[in-house]
Amino acid sequence: MRVQLFSDIASGAYAQKLLEIGEGLLGTDQDGMIPFTQQFCHAVESEDELIEKVFPNMQQNIVDENWLCERTILAPKNETITKIYKKILAEINTETSVYNSIDTVMSSDDTTNYPVEFLNSLELSGVPSHKLELKVGEPVLLMRNLDAPRLCNGTRLRVTELGRHIVKATILTGEAKGDNVIIPRIPIIPNNLPFNFKRLQFPLKVAFSMTINKSQGQTLKVAGIHLGTPCFSHGSNHSAKECRTPVRCSICKRTHHSLLHPKDANSSEENKTECVVNSSEAGKKQQQVLLATALVKTICRNGNEYSIRALLDQGSQASFVTESTVQYLGLKKTGFTSQIAGLGGN
Repeated sequence: MRVQLFSDIASGAYAQKLLEIGEGLLGTDQDGMIPFTQQFCHAVESEDELIEKVFPNMQQNIVDENWLCERTILAPKNETITKIYKKILAEINTETSVYNSIDTVMSSDDTTNYPVEFLNSLELSGVPSHKLELKVGEPVLLMRNLDAPRLCNGTRLRVTELGRHIVKATILTGEAKGDNVIIPRIPIIPNNLPFNFKRLQFPLKVAFSMTINKSQGQTLKVAGIHLGTPCFSHGSNHSAKECRTPVRCSICKRTHHSLLHPKDANSSEENKTECVVNSSEAGKKQQQVLLATALVKTICRNGNEYSIRALLDQGSQASFVTESTVQYLGLKKTGFTSQIAGLGGN
């Protein structure tokens, strides 16, 4: 998750609590669970109560775009997300429009092996569903870059009109907030399958709820977290006490990243942590943003295995490697020309 810390007291206290959780400093109950106070979060007993807390008086408030764009429910898996948004969708008293995708295999040789019914049943990460149910007024999440920086992967919109071949919507977030746009069906080709197929569908997903992974870069005032399914797989609940890395915080020498260090409003300028990133405006200082990374085991051409540090960003639609990595792994290079758009249109 991207972590942005502000200098106000509430953000500092919340960040400090997160550090204590990661470092294993908080006590646990007899089941090994960490108890939280009402000041940190509000626990609910059921899924319906969670929906009511995050989206109170849905029918009256759904017309308020500011209210709509500042809240969502987060969950670890897409199955939970689908279950939640279908419950919320039933509370909206408008007509439902159903859009079915057109799925086709790219090679004629695969036609008999992968029938259309099988392609329709595929629910893939980062790919819109075969059956997309939409209602006027509901928030949706854009799943592809259409017109950067206005319409990027992760942009939230509010549906204003549903046509047969287009969806009209209003942008809820970003520099083009308030603009009315038209979303067409586009061909989407997944690249994580043993065969190639194309899905023609609107690149949209209902945004009443979203996965924790997809919430990177979102700004929320009210966030409900559905933990009916554990966030970590068995044996992967890594804590600071178990971490063997020699790298430590440059400020307090504890086991966390320096950018996660809470700001102290009373501290001097010399003690403040600051992150400066490359920008089109030279010398301009940006907000602190921390992106998750992972060590990826890679096998080079000669069969040797190396560990490469990879940056994890769900908002990116292209993968890049540094020149030094290419040389390190002995990769072949092929020249081509491609247009690349980043945040801010750079």
